[in-house]
Amino acid sequence: MQNYLKNFLACLKKTRLFLVIWGGVVLPILHLQGQDSVRNIFKEKGRWGYLDDHENIVIPAKFENVFPFSHNRATVKRRGRWGQIDLQGKRIIPIRYDDPYFYADEKGLILVSRRKKWGAIDTMGCVAIPLQYDRIYPFWSGLARVEKTGKMGFLNATGAIVIPLVFDSLTPVYAGNTLLGQIDHKWGVLNTSGKYLTEIKFDSLEQTSAPSIFLAFLSGKPGYVDTLGNEIFTWKKDLLPPPDDFQNFSELITAIHQLEQCNEIKKIQKETALEIALNEGFKTTEEGVLQWGCQLVMHESVCCWRIISVTASTTREGDCRFTNGCTAVLTRTLWVESQSGKIIQSETRRKLYPNYE
Repeated sequence: MQNYLKNFLACLKKTRLFLVIWGGVVLPILHLQGQDSVRNIFKEKGRWGYLDDHENIVIPAKFENVFPFSHNRATVKRRGRWGQIDLQGKRIIPIRYDDPYFYADEKGLILVSRRKKWGAIDTMGCVAIPLQYDRIYPFWSGLARVEKTGKMGFLNATGAIVIPLVFDSLTPVYAGNTLLGQIDHKWGVLNTSGKYLTEIKFDSLEQTSAPSIFLAFLSGKPGYVDTLGNEIFTWKKDLLPPPDDFQNFSELITAIHQLEQCNEIKKIQKETALEIALNEGFKTTEEGVLQWGCQLVMHESVCCWRIISVTASTTREGDCRFTNGCTAVLTRTLWVESQSGKIIQSETRRKLYPNYE
């Protein structure tokens, strides 16, 4: 038993473990050398190093610039380059990189540059993606966007090219694993596997409130395209209803055709519909107006102008007196029949939002 304790204590000393006596039981506790003590930065002859709590030099002053230790490592600069060291001053990340920002992303990789060429390393400093790109961006959906000689593509965490570097622009769509890509001034949609979901032929593409549907322009005409390759174009943007109002693309196409017919037979113009709304007390451009709009829509199978006005004001009514007041948001909607100018429906909604600051 004595030999066992002797060997055990020797092991504790070797591994820098300390003992705590608790209820007569000896418990070993791991103490990381310098975890709390290597925290004082000092300067000597224009160079920086680290001291412990007793002002003893732990890491000599040999660096041009240093950061405090965090998670047992510190970022340091030497000969104009940056890297990271451990608590004993040994290099973890070689001191060879242009910038001091060694933050691991979702894949555990750190984006770094050297002589203006970008790549990625792991947390132990091993190169994961060669430093050969003009720019590399943080990982998204398992991929990193890279640029080289003016072209963009995507790599995976091993550095393998998933989407070739042939695009002039690549924009992630965060609501789904899709990308908007541009080649020679034309746009299209592709997924993160590199599969084209539409042709690269559109003058422009924009995200909409529906994740899989995009606002597109083709030969000057506005329309919608989706990730299944469906598309519909019309004469003007006013004839495009919000895509998230419909269950599928077929319903959206039907609605656009109905609005085209409404546009042909309407007798009341947009300006007249706005005058009708103003006479009903609607606000459009005054102070306090958050949003307003007038659009041709189908409402209960009738062609209408829909006018929406959203205004805000401050109130202390009800429970609002217990806070810094409330913001009262008033949403008014008016439907005006597009042939007769008759008001067929009016709706008002009011909601209070507490002001806590």
